Amino acid sequence: MIQFILYFVLLIFPSNQIDESKTLIIFFSRAGENYNVGKVDKGNTEMIVDYITQVTKIKSFKINPETEYPINYTETIQIARNEKNTNARPKIKDPLTNIDNYDTILLGYPIWHTDLPNIVMTQLELLDFEGKTIYPFNTHEGSGTGNSINDIKNLVPKADVKDGFALRGQNARKEEYRSEIDKWLKEDLGLQINQNIPDSPVSTTQPIVKT
Repeated sequence: MIQFILYFVLLIFPSNQIDESKTLIIFFSRAGENYNVGKVDKGNTEMIVDYITQVTKIKSFKINPETEYPINYTETIQIARNEKNTNARPKIKDPLTNIDNYDTILLGYPIWHTDLPNIVMTQLELLDFEGKTIYPFNTHEGSGTGNSINDIKNLVPKADVKDGFALRGQNARKEEYRSEIDKWLKEDLGLQINQNIPDSPVSTTQPIVKT
C-alpha cells in the first residue's frame, strides 16, 4: 500500500518538476526574412516562447540588439558570420543584469552557423549563473542543437546545463508540432501545462519587470 501511495504521489508531483515562479525564459529571436518561412513579424524561436508563456506561468525576457539585424536574410547571414569569425559581442539594448530571483533558466535562440548567436553570448556573460540550471531550446533548419550546448557550457561553467530541445523553425509556427514542445515541458521539466489556449499561436510574450 505504501509503495502504491508513493507511486501515485510521484505521478502527480514529478521529482524533476521545476518551480515556475523561480523560472525565467531568456531568449533571442529575429523577425524579418527567415529561411523556409519567409518574412515574418515574429521570429521562429519567439513563437515557441509565446506558446510556453500561454501554457505555463513562466515569464520571459527578450534579448534586443542595440543595432537591429537587417530584415534581409542574406545580409543577416553575413553579419552573423562576421560576428562568429571575430568572436564579437554585439551590444544589447537594456540587457538583463540580475537573475537572483530565479533558479531555472529556459534559454531560447536560433542556431546561426551551427552555433549560439553571439548576441546571446553577450547576455550570458553579463549574468551570474552559479547554482542555476539552464534548459536550452532552439530553432534550426537542419543543424539540431549544433554546437550551442557546448558554447553555453563554456560560457557559464558554473551552471548545470541540460540537454537541448530543438525544433525546426518552420515547424515552430505549426499547431501540429505543439505536442513536441508539450513533451519537452512535461518530461524534461516536469511541468503541468494548461491546454485551454487558442487554436493558433498568439504572438505576444509576458515580459518580466527587470531587476
